[in-house]
Amino acid sequence: MKTQVRGLIDTGALLALLDADDNWHERCVEAFSSLKLPLATTAAVLAELFHLLGEHPNNLNAAWKLLRSGAICVLPITDADSEDLERLMKQYADRPMDFADAT
Repeated sequence: MKTQVRGLIDTGALLALLDADDNWHERCVEAFSSLKLPLATTAAVLAELFHLLGEHPNNLNAAWKLLRSGAICVLPITDADSEDLERLMKQYADRPMDFADAT
């Protein structure tokens, strides 16, 4: 059975959700609790997330727990997506958009 994704979540929202010291933590926790799940993300976002979490064991454990909970669905990035990703990154070159954001 295919999982029906209800929305997207990016690095910034995941960081704020997991890090109690983040300025947006409370708002993200409140918003997350009201959303229909699962939310989708990509491996690129997760790579960025785990890099930014650094060596904070509590946040790393919370990230893994969240992923295992089923609340977050990891969608694949394939070769077929390259053209669209390049187009998005060029279209929004005047804004802070990296590869993870494009996915």
